Order: sequence, then structure tokens, then C-alpha cells
Amino acid sequence: MTLKTLFIFALLTLLVVPFSLQAQDNKTVKGVLVLRKGYNKVGKELPGEGDFYLKYGKKVIFVKLTPEGLSRDELTPLLDTKLKFVIVEGNGLLDTDDPNQQSRIGDYVIVVSAK
Repeated sequence: MTLKTLFIFALLTLLVVPFSLQAQDNKTVKGVLVLRKGYNKVGKELPGEGDFYLKYGKKVIFVKLTPEGLSRDELTPLLDTKLKFVIVEGNGLLDTDDPNQQSRIGDYVIVVSAK
């Protein structure tokens, strides 16, 4: 590959990646946002406020915080209130998007908006 081809590929990647959530299937669900404290493998409580989980249907799913979704500050006032959430469901790394860092793995949702 030439340098020009690599540059064009890199530029296209930068343009497409921010819109990846828009291309995925958004889903609207009625649910309640809750905050749960985290614990390590030996049962010690982890520092910090805890993690957000969305309870909808018969599911209680981890809420992954990403730049595309609502922030911690935007989610906090919504705690323990039944609302309609627009979400994107996923499976993978929960704590980071970097595969070179240690992270919990599992199902998650990204909260795009709430009404």
C-alpha cells in the first residue's frame, strides 16, 4: 500500500467510527436505572460510587459509559425512576474499549437517551 492509500483509509475510518452507534439498532425500553456497589473477587467493596445497571423486562444489565451515550452526570438524576430509555445492547469489555487493558466482560447497554 502506498502512503496515500493508508492516509485515505485512516481518514475514512475516523469519519465512520463516530457514527457506529447510529448504524446499530437502537431499542426503546421502559425500565429503572439503579446504582450498585462493586466488589472484588474476595468480597471487598471497590472504591467509588458504583456502577449503573438498567432493570427492564426480566433483565438487569450493566450500563457502559461511552462518549456516545449519556454521561455519569446525566444518568445520576435519573436513578430509581421508571422511564423510557433508548439503548444499544452489546456484549464485550465493560470497563474499557482497549483490549490490552484488564476489564470485566459481559452483556451491557449504552443509554443513548431517556424520557
